[in-house]
Amino acid sequence: MQKFLFIKVDKKFIKITCTDIIYIEAVKNYMRIITADKNYLLLVNMQHLENVLSKREFCRIHRSYIISLEHTTAFDNDFVYLKHKKIPISRQFRNILQEHVVILTNNIKKRK
Repeated sequence: MQKFLFIKVDKKFIKITCTDIIYIEAVKNYMRIITADKNYLLLVNMQHLENVLSKREFCRIHRSYIISLEHTTAFDNDFVYLKHKKIPISRQFRNILQEHVVILTNNIKKRK
C-alpha cells in the first residue's frame, strides 16, 4: 500500500501523501489530482493511477473519477458526496463502490 506519491512538477518531484488526495478527475489525456491544498495535472492514464493507489482507500466510481473513501461523506445510487463536491457514479461502477465499504442498514420495523 502506497502511503505517498511523488509527482513531477517542473523539474522537482513533489511528495503527496495519499491521505491528502480527495479525488482524481480525468481531463482528456491528463489526470487532475485534487488535494485540500492544491491541484496537480499529470500526463498519466487512469488505469495506472488505479493500480498504484490502495484499493482500500480509493475507489473508481466513473470512467473519469477515482474518489478517496476517507474523504467521502455520503453516497446514493447517483452521486458520491465529498465535503464541497458532488461526483456522479456511473451505473457500471455502482456495485464496486458498495463492495468497497461496510454498509449497515436499519432493519427495525416500527410497531403499530
